[in-house]
Amino acid sequence: MKDQTRLISFVSGKGGVGKTSLAVNFAWLCSQVYKTVLIDLDFQNQGATGMMIRKLPSNTCGVFEVLQGACDAKINPGQIDKNLYFVPAISLLNPPNYGVIADTLRSPSLKENLSQYLESVVEQSDFKIVVLDCHGGLDYSSVAAHKLSNDTLVVTEADVVSFNGTLELLEFYEYHDQGVVPPPPEDGQKEALPADDVRGDISVIVNRLPPRYGYSDINRTYTRLLGSYKGELKLKPEVASFIPDESFFSETFGDYPFSTQLAPKSVLARKTQLLLIELLGLTDEQLKQYKPLQKLRKPRFRNKIKTTTLSKESKNIRNVLYAFGWLITAISVGILALILWVIYDAIRTETAVPKLGSAPPPDYTAVIGVILVVTLALTLFYSFRAMLGMIFYYSDRYKFQRAIVHVLGKPITVWQRLALFKLWTLRWGTLLSPIVIGLFVGLYLIVIVVMAIQGKLG
Repeated sequence: MKDQTRLISFVSGKGGVGKTSLAVNFAWLCSQVYKTVLIDLDFQNQGATGMMIRKLPSNTCGVFEVLQGACDAKINPGQIDKNLYFVPAISLLNPPNYGVIADTLRSPSLKENLSQYLESVVEQSDFKIVVLDCHGGLDYSSVAAHKLSNDTLVVTEADVVSFNGTLELLEFYEYHDQGVVPPPPEDGQKEALPADDVRGDISVIVNRLPPRYGYSDINRTYTRLLGSYKGELKLKPEVASFIPDESFFSETFGDYPFSTQLAPKSVLARKTQLLLIELLGLTDEQLKQYKPLQKLRKPRFRNKIKTTTLSKESKNIRNVLYAFGWLITAISVGILALILWVIYDAIRTETAVPKLGSAPPPDYTAVIGVILVVTLALTLFYSFRAMLGMIFYYSDRYKFQRAIVHVLGKPITVWQRLALFKLWTLRWGTLLSPIVIGLFVGLYLIVIVVMAIQGKLG
């Protein structure tokens, strides 16, 4: 393998953690700077292959056929975007049965065959970045990919099951390293590894982070867990990235896989961009090749992205829910205060003339008035936050859906038009609501001021 070529594997201890989505979007971002090839090594599920199938010729040969010797290793990968190429896991026309796949993955020469294939692909097309999307779970192709990669990114989620899967994956790697790991180097000597055995750093990515976690707490927890690892693998003690959940990206992944292209300012896109910069060590000149990367040149902005654990979508939804909760609370307190004031006013009227020598009844009018004013202020404040949350939420969804329709370039159905029209209506409706309410409040205040002035003049 060429020294300037970087092999990066995406693996996971279990399926369903968003590994393929991250691998695909990471590869697309790499292609904005380097010539990149994405290779699907998930022979069981072929998730990335399913995403790219419409962009490939029907006679495209898969990695599996090459490993079996049924295809020429020099067949060009299919180009799916500018500077981005793709190799499917299996042949699109003649997929093998799973028994044949299992036998091939158990072959002692799997790593050697995969190494030769990757070498051939890189030599032929001069790729600078090779991204390998591996199977989610304990898999021999994943072991081979790890041993050949400069970086292995383990994707997990913030739950016990996913993290246990990550631990099992590391143990699986450790087990298959036994007996083949070279002896430790003597003092003053560098570690000697076979030319095709890189075994680079292993980093953990926590994907689809629920909105209930803050950065300090979750980072402290994972730093402690990863720091307790005592194995021989080169596991980094800090999480590479905490990526919050953004549901409308996963909902549309089947329509168009490169969500970071359609929403380059989203938290998912920014997190992936930062991962790219830190992993590849991009220079300022390279950052200029893709405009969204330029803002990440600022250390302060990088740190902000790194410590963000709440997506814009979750933040906007939280604002709406919090606003509704506080609005109901404020209204309830306001009504209760009004009832108490009425009762108090009635009692005060009955005892307006105090007996000789007795103290006058306490006046709570000011206290109740303050409660009503605070209640009104809270109601207006959280109502405004709810309006902003809805404005940004529907605006982001509309822009993203419209971008998908535009990039696909296909005639849209009546139902798709109706869905876009609904989002368009909600986008502009929520945008107009604070304007209308603001005009109403402004006119109301003007009327009060005019009446007050007329009263003074009268």
